[in-house]
Amino acid sequence: MVAINYDKALLKMKSLINSWSKRNISTLGRITVLKSLIIPHINYPLLTLPSPSDEFLSNLNSLFYKFVWNAKSDRISRNQAIQGYADGGLKMVDVRNHAIALKVTCIKRILRNSCNVVPLCCHIDDMLKFGNVYFSDLADRTSNLFWKDVFASIYIYLKNYSDMVEDPQLIASQFIWNNSHINISNCPIFYKKWIDRGVCIVNDLLNNDGTFLSFNDFSRIYQVKTNFLEYIGVINAIKTSWGNVFKNSFEKICRPINNFLFYPVRTWSFRFQISELLLSQELLSKQ
Repeated sequence: MVAINYDKALLKMKSLINSWSKRNISTLGRITVLKSLIIPHINYPLLTLPSPSDEFLSNLNSLFYKFVWNAKSDRISRNQAIQGYADGGLKMVDVRNHAIALKVTCIKRILRNSCNVVPLCCHIDDMLKFGNVYFSDLADRTSNLFWKDVFASIYIYLKNYSDMVEDPQLIASQFIWNNSHINISNCPIFYKKWIDRGVCIVNDLLNNDGTFLSFNDFSRIYQVKTNFLEYIGVINAIKTSWGNVFKNSFEKICRPINNFLFYPVRTWSFRFQISELLLSQELLSKQ
């Protein structure tokens, strides 16, 4: 049934491509047609069904490039084509990142209609407390193929988002728990007794001048039953990922920047933000 829906969308896109291929339009014009008239036919299946196979996405990508280059050989590499104009690219669509971005926007449904759509393995409150590894675990535990894809996509997005964080405010807003960037012995950490006392993000461990709380101040403020070694282990784990930022203290933020789950943006704008971030991180990893 899933394959049938994707095949229907593919047939419609092929029909449009055949029609537009007969017209004498520029490369940039073809990309505009692709984005505005052709790709929308695959958006709804991607939003509502489990993701198609890698083979399907690969064939779809080849179909799009064949249209863009008018059935001729690629004139520039595909890695170059997906980059922005300023970087010598064409702002071509990256099909896989597009599919991931659409799945991530499904989180809006969870937050708006929690009673109807949240899988049994998922708890809204936990989504608002934990980092990317939590969503990876959810994907592993979920049997529903659609939500498995959604949670796996959110994991990819959050991991790439954290990889690019350099702004002190964004770092202070990072979740401490189940965050692949905050590790002890190469493993993400999870201290329930800390969470129960309200310690969830890096900002919770900072003084007003942006330096880390001393162990005594931390114990006094949060009344957590812990020890110095456990506390300093968490601090060092944070510094390992963002040590350069913490060399210079910064002011503690009064209102942490909400993570992507809370962004008050429209779904489609949100999708473009996600696609841009995934693309930027992908290009950085290839440098």
